[in-house]
Amino acid sequence: MLQMNMAKQALELLDRALKTSPNDPNLHHLAGVARLHVGPIERAEFHARRALTLMPGEPVYLRGLANVLMETRRVDEAVAVLRKVLEGSPDDPWAVGHLVNTLARVGKYDEALRIGEPHVRGPKVEPDLAWGMGYILGGLGRATEAVELLTRGLEADPLHYNLASRRACATLYDPTATPAMVREAHEAYGRILQELSKIAPPFERPTAAAHDGPVRVGIISPDLREHSVAYFVEPLLASYDRSRLHVTCYSHGPEDAVSARLRPLADAWVRTVGMDMQDVADLIRSHGVDVLIELAGHTSGNCLMALVRGPAPVIATYLGYPASTGVHAVHYRIVDSLTDPPGTEDHAVEELVRIDPCFICYRVPTEEMPDVAPPPSSVGGPPTFGSFNNFAKINERVIDLWARLLAATPGSRLLLKSGSLTEPAVQQRVREQFARRGVDGSRIEPLPKTPSTREHLAMYARVDVALDPFPYNGTTTTCEAMAMGVPTVTLVGDRHAGRVGLSIMTNTGLSELVARDEAQYIEIARSLALDTARLRSLRGELRGRMLASALCDAPAFGRRFSDAVTALWARACERHERAGRER
Repeated sequence: MLQMNMAKQALELLDRALKTSPNDPNLHHLAGVARLHVGPIERAEFHARRALTLMPGEPVYLRGLANVLMETRRVDEAVAVLRKVLEGSPDDPWAVGHLVNTLARVGKYDEALRIGEPHVRGPKVEPDLAWGMGYILGGLGRATEAVELLTRGLEADPLHYNLASRRACATLYDPTATPAMVREAHEAYGRILQELSKIAPPFERPTAAAHDGPVRVGIISPDLREHSVAYFVEPLLASYDRSRLHVTCYSHGPEDAVSARLRPLADAWVRTVGMDMQDVADLIRSHGVDVLIELAGHTSGNCLMALVRGPAPVIATYLGYPASTGVHAVHYRIVDSLTDPPGTEDHAVEELVRIDPCFICYRVPTEEMPDVAPPPSSVGGPPTFGSFNNFAKINERVIDLWARLLAATPGSRLLLKSGSLTEPAVQQRVREQFARRGVDGSRIEPLPKTPSTREHLAMYARVDVALDPFPYNGTTTTCEAMAMGVPTVTLVGDRHAGRVGLSIMTNTGLSELVARDEAQYIEIARSLALDTARLRSLRGELRGRMLASALCDAPAFGRRFSDAVTALWARACERHERAGRER
């Protein structure tokens, strides 16, 4: 109930009760929970610690403090508190679930697996445990297992929307999931949200009334900061038509130097981080936003809870998530004709809006880029393939194909780089996965994340040919590889997430790197890795080719984007006027 936008009302009752019973630990605990949604976060921590002072060691109150610490990203402290919960209640599914989830987020996948796996072997699984273990399994490329486990968790609690959201996201990585299965998982989340929203305060949806002046656009995201999304948001903000659009950015996450660079590009900037979702919806509605565009989908920190409240007459999803939200309150999904060709309309609950030729525009971070190095195979090294994608995308089918590619390319190596590959035990498991397919593990080099963007980009000097995973392609990684002179081979899939590589390659004039089946993927990658003259040529021209392409043409993209948003608003106003005449 607190999550469904009634935290303020609950807090009012709790504050009154605490005046008469200031030493009631349960009241302090509940007030801390409410403050997590309403803020300020410092008061949430005060109440959580006060509850523990009054009743030390109480597992429920330790949970409350752990939530506060996780929310404020004090991960080590949160892990210590969660371990304390488990000392008193070793089988507490909430504590196990949140501990394994938190450990995974700091790269301790091996320990998280050892703690969590014994608890999910039975026929039934507690929802919170399924939630935590689903994250771990997904992060290790075991998406099919993650979907199955998360589905079992939902059977135990059919209205657990966080679990439903995580399952929906996991289907994007699952090579056995069809587009229809992906849509159903997302729509199931939307149905839960709709059901839960019935207990929230009533609201009146704004009408699409025409007005003088630019269309009032809201862009809401937790990732207006150093994040992959920012590389594509910046060209948008720098190039939209200010005579037709007035853009307010709603920043719903932490901010940094990148945020400071983005802020002056918008007409207005509003921080909503820490706000109750009802308040976020009310604030947007009070600003008279005409078209609201969300950039997160089901990723961390999203505001789908606010969107289901209908804060604007037109709502769209774009950029930050490669699938439908599943929420019927979201009307449109902005894509292009390569990622979502005609005939794929039933993959989404939203209506598709195609801004051809390319739905994204990439800002090349030239100030952080080292010089392009020669391909390693041209200076005496072995042919080296590489993938710097999130390891969640490296499923069993991908490993099967890459093992066949390595077998077809004698002496070649594979460099894998991901935040999931921090621990030696996890790295060894990856080598063993290839060894079971006949590829010596010594040919596989797993690497963890690097501390800075510049160091990350410099690692491309060790790669001849980048490999795009599937069914969930790379986006930022593909653009980064190209900017560093490294060609990416991609396999065309049957949904948006598996066709982004097609869009990027086609729009940069590299359609010869697009494979239509696995055999062609192997042949393109193998022949390219062995052609040092062609690799040397591509190394010198790819950055310039990309900068001159539709993928990086910000002025043209700004016009297309402004045209699309203006058209959506005109359609909404026309429908409203027509409905008025019919009444």
